[in-house]
Amino acid sequence: MRIAITGANGRLGRELCALDWGPHEVLAWTRADADLSRWDATRVLFERGRPNVVVHTASSVDVVRCEVDKQFAWENVALPAIHVARACVPSTRLVHISTDYVFSGDEPVHPIPVATRPDPVNYYGVCKVASEAAALVAPNALVVRTTMKPRGAWRHARAPRDMWISHSYYDEVARFVRDATLSEKTGVVHFGARDVNVYEFAKQERADVVPVDRADVPGVRLPGDIRLAREHA
Repeated sequence: MRIAITGANGRLGRELCALDWGPHEVLAWTRADADLSRWDATRVLFERGRPNVVVHTASSVDVVRCEVDKQFAWENVALPAIHVARACVPSTRLVHISTDYVFSGDEPVHPIPVATRPDPVNYYGVCKVASEAAALVAPNALVVRTTMKPRGAWRHARAPRDMWISHSYYDEVARFVRDATLSEKTGVVHFGARDVNVYEFAKQERADVVPVDRADVPGVRLPGDIRLAREHA
């Protein structure tokens, strides 16, 4: 079986490509292979590679830039997902990596169940909701909602004290995605290794991190409590 990984030179893509996929052939696709925001380039890539499964990780994660430059957001988050999903029809399985930012944090139940209606509060989240909708058109599609950080010290000087997430490291998400890809799961699944308050977690990794409110973070509106219920639908 040929398994294509988009965004293979990104953080999650590199982790996925480094894993043992058993007897399966892994195609490591990067932007050098095709600009997935262009349908013609995406179609040619699929015709050349003929994958049986695609794990779509290619996406901007620059939430602030997505808010201030919505064309950039659409072209680097939504359009690649839409084109990949279209290319997967009618017979290629798609595993699409999504985010907890499809939620506002104001949902009535926490952790947030899989079946909860998305309610994004920023344009990055809007583009991710559109991406999920496109992905689920593909055959045997699986959407994995998660959030992930690199291992090591917290990189930012500040961290929101009124935000909660289901935190995972890239390598943890990669192992889950690999196993889910090789399973028969379809629909939507949530993954998170641990539920944390963002500031309290950041303080463990960087002692001098400064607590702030989400409203004080410039450039973008952040969700509140977006802990994910680990369940499959």
